[in-house]
Amino acid sequence: MADVVEPEKKRRRIEELTEEVSDAILETGSRMAVDGGSGVTGDWDGRWNHVKKFLERPGPFTHPDFEPSTESLQFL
Repeated sequence: MADVVEPEKKRRRIEELTEEVSDAILETGSRMAVDGGSGVTGDWDGRWNHVKKFLERPGPFTHPDFEPSTESLQFL
């Protein structure tokens, strides 16, 4: 039969691993990508062009009261 890991041992091991990872991060000063550590801002040329097209032009599926303008984009 497979070895059953006691919950207390498992919990202690998780705590140890968490401490090791935390210590490694503090020592190296590295940050995760979600914290802005990758250096990539996420904005690139043309990123919002599709939104701009929707807001600046009328189309067959727009509401009759919709008035295309650049003001909507600036508001967002």
